[in-house]
Amino acid sequence: PAFRFGPYELRPTQRRLLRDGEPVALSARQVDLLIALVGKAGQVVTKDDLIAAAWPDVAVTDNSVEQAISGLRRLLDHDAPGHYIE
Repeated sequence: PAFRFGPYELRPTQRRLLRDGEPVALSARQVDLLIALVGKAGQVVTKDDLIAAAWPDVAVTDNSVEQAISGLRRLLDHDAPGHYIE
């Protein structure tokens, strides 16, 4: 199934994000994070859940998680700052 939010459509099985029908360039890690967040929309997603989704079997710092989320926010919040990832 696809998830729609604002002008975006996330297709997890294809690992693609579209904005107004056009592909959005995302890294594999950003796709993993976005799938984890969209799958729990409206809920708090823990740092441990994000690490498990995007960095399985890899030791990462809090800064890595923060940078990845910041990158997603910049990408998604183009038209609606603070709207998609709280």
